[in-house]
Formats: sequence, C-alpha cells, structure tokens
Amino acid sequence: MENINDLKIGIFMGGNSLEREISLITGENVLKALKKRGLNVVGIDLRTESKHEIKNIITQYKIDLVFIAMHGRFGEDGTLQSILEDLGVPYTGSDSRASKNAMDKTLTRKLQILHNIPHPKFKVVKKKDEIDLESLLKEFKNGKIVIKPANQGSSIGLHIIKKEKSELNKALKEAFKIDETLLIEEFIEGAELTVGILEERVLPPIRIIPKEVCFDFKCKYTQGFTFYEVPAKIPKELEEKVKDLALKTHRALGLRDFSRIDMRISLEGEPFVLEANSIPGLTPTSLLPKAAKLVGFDFESLCIKMIELALKRCTKKERSL
Repeated sequence: MENINDLKIGIFMGGNSLEREISLITGENVLKALKKRGLNVVGIDLRTESKHEIKNIITQYKIDLVFIAMHGRFGEDGTLQSILEDLGVPYTGSDSRASKNAMDKTLTRKLQILHNIPHPKFKVVKKKDEIDLESLLKEFKNGKIVIKPANQGSSIGLHIIKKEKSELNKALKEAFKIDETLLIEEFIEGAELTVGILEERVLPPIRIIPKEVCFDFKCKYTQGFTFYEVPAKIPKELEEKVKDLALKTHRALGLRDFSRIDMRISLEGEPFVLEANSIPGLTPTSLLPKAAKLVGFDFESLCIKMIELALKRCTKKERSL
C-alpha cells in the first residue's frame, strides 16, 4: 500500500441530486478532517456527470484517489463508481454493482429474499401502472403503511400513513414526483435501530428515537429533532441478532469497507432490515461516526480508515489514467 501522505486526494461532494446540501456538509467535514491530518486534499463540488469532464478534473488536479462524499443519484447509485472504474481511479466505498444494489430498494429486496433476510411485507408500484387503491390497502394488514421512492436516500419522499384511501392517493402523488418507482411496505411498530459496519467489523447498534413518528429528512438532519441512544440499550441476545443480520445484509448486497444497515424491531422483538446505506452521511448528526467512536475511531481516524481501505485494493497500474 502506498503512503497515504504521498497521495493527492480529491473529495467529490455536492452534485445535482436531491441530497446535494447534505453531501456538501459531508464533504466539507471530510475535507476539514483530512486537512487537519496534514493530507494533500482538494474539495470538488462535482456538478458534471460527464465521464470526459470528470477525467479532466482528475487530470487537472492530479488526483490519485477519490473520496466519494456524494449522496443520492449519480454519486451513490453506482454511476460515478462505474466512471471511476473505467478511468482506473481508486475511490472509497463499495463498487458500482453493490452501490446500485443498496441504492435501488427493489434490488435490495430481491437480494434480501434470495438470502433469507427478514424484511417488511412490500409491494413495488410504478407511475405508469394502473393502481387500484382499495386492493393495494387490502394487501397490508397493519394500521400504517410506508411509501418511499425506490431510488432515493435520506428518507426523501418518505411517507408513513394510515390505511386510508385518501391518504394513500395523496402520498402516492407526492412520492411519484420524486421517483417513477415506489416501494410500499408494512409499517413495523417498534424500535428503530441502525448498525454500522467498518472493514467487516460490526459496530455497536444505535437506537433512533425521533420526536415525530417518521424519521424523515428533517429529523435526520436537524439538531434536536432526534434522540440517539448510543449504544442502543437492548438485550444482548437481540444485539447479537441484529449485528449478524447487518453483516449478512452487507455481504448479500456485495458492499465493502463500510456501510450502515437500518432496521426496525417489532413489538415481538423480531428485527426487520429496511435498507442499506453504502455511503452513510458524515455530518454532525450522522450515525456511522457515532458508532465508530464507540470502538476507538474519532472522525479524523474514520476518514483515514476509509482511504486506507480503498488503497488496499490498488496497484500503481490501476491508478493510471
């Protein structure tokens, strides 16, 4: 592995997705942390999605490695990863296929089914479909259902509604403005947990207790809107169960180096995996840094570790444009 101090590291952030503002915060946090450690870094607000222009940026700044701090479409769905793979430029996090598996919730569900990973009952609906609202409601037995865009993160477009035709119709219309494919799933009453993974090491679970029923974008990124139990105060047996499930999900999706797996625990104590995050946020309220700190990684050390894990996969040949 090359000396990390000899590298020029480009931090790609921002972009054009609906998660742009959060990505900029993540990127600036990483930039500050790596500069503090004395590394040769440059922050780049990547507004282009052109492979040719991205290659020019990498050449212009003489970038040896890309730290991907982008969330949402293009930056997290495997598209940027695929471009960097074609260019032979190493980058942090999961490869293009695994990134797509985690970002597209319909693919995540297919892999959960294949690997016997428990998940809420769900149905995929598309904007072009003729949707019979009453038939759809009958498919779910519990009092609430969840509607979420299939290809968004940060709970953008998330709706938790009562099983009422008017509410369902309204929620579908709103969600279809964001994505043409939606995941409708049974709401699991109970606790919400998230489990981070770093280099195949499962970190202590964290319990998420939002002020409102829905742990939505506002609750995630507004200070004081959510209480985090760090680590989660849960029975040891349940802790081991959710940690095993998190690692199983991480591997089933093909994720590498780091991830964060979100779950709900039913009132009967059964865990259900909701989704996986291949590029967890690195903001002041983000959960992977909170979990990593419990096992000895401060924020700067966590960012360094992410780069070191990427470098392990590299050879000089792979890093030539």
